[in-house]
Amino acid sequence: MIATPHTTGLPPALDAEAWTIGSVLRDPSVAADVIGVARPQSFGDPILRLAAEAIERRVRNGEPIDVALLLSDLQETAPDYSGARVRIACLADEIHTAAHAAYYAAQVRDAAQKRRIRDEADRISQAALNGHSGRDLLHELKCFAEDELSGEERPGGVSQYTLGQLRRQFPEQKQPVIDGLLRRGEVCNVVSMSKVGKSWLGYSLALSVITGREWLGQFPTRRGKVLLIDNELHPETLAKRIPDVAHAMAIKAAECE
Repeated sequence: MIATPHTTGLPPALDAEAWTIGSVLRDPSVAADVIGVARPQSFGDPILRLAAEAIERRVRNGEPIDVALLLSDLQETAPDYSGARVRIACLADEIHTAAHAAYYAAQVRDAAQKRRIRDEADRISQAALNGHSGRDLLHELKCFAEDELSGEERPGGVSQYTLGQLRRQFPEQKQPVIDGLLRRGEVCNVVSMSKVGKSWLGYSLALSVITGREWLGQFPTRRGKVLLIDNELHPETLAKRIPDVAHAMAIKAAECE
C-alpha cells in the first residue's frame, strides 16, 4: 500500500468530536468519563472545544449539564454564538444513545495525538534541513515519544491551555481552607528541624479546621472534616496529645469528637 502524499496537516476527527459532545448532552452522567479520556484541547473544532471546556468546568464544579446551560456558557465564550447555538442544539437531537461516548472520546484523543506527531515530524524534518545532528534529532524524538506515552498513562494526559482557555475554565479561585494560606486541593508542607513542634502545630491546625475557628488567632478557617494519617506515633500517644492541644485551645471534647 502506497501512502498518499499530504500537503496539509492531519484533520481533527470532526464526527467523533460531534458525537462525543452529543453523547454528553444525551446523557450527562458520561461527562466525567468523556473528559477523562479527551480533554478540551484535544478537540480541533473551535466550537466543540469551547463546548468541551464548558462541560469540563461543570464536571469539576459539580454543576448540572444540559443543552440550555451549555448554550448559556457558549454565549459568553463563542465568537459566533448563533452558529454555535444551532450546532449544539442539533447535536442533542441527532445522538440517540451515549453508550459509545468513551469510544468516540478515544477517537478524538487519538486524532489529537496524530496531529501532534505530524507537527513534531515537520519540526524535526525542518531541523534536519537546518543542519542539526542526527543524534540530537533522535534524542528529541525519543523525548517527544516518552512525553506522549507518559501522558497516555495519566488520566486525562498532560493539561495544556492557552491563556484564554485558562481564564475561561478557571474564572474563580478554589475556596480557602485556611484563608491566606491554603485552598482546596492545595498541598501545604511544614518543614523544620526535628523536635521543634511540627506535629503539635499540625494538631492545632486540624482542630482549628474541625471547629471552624481561627488558626493561631490569625488565619480564618473553613470548617470541615480532617483525616490525620500518622505513621510514626502510637494511637495511645495521639489519644493523649490531641486532647491536650484541644484543652490548650479551649476546645470542648464535644466539638471535635
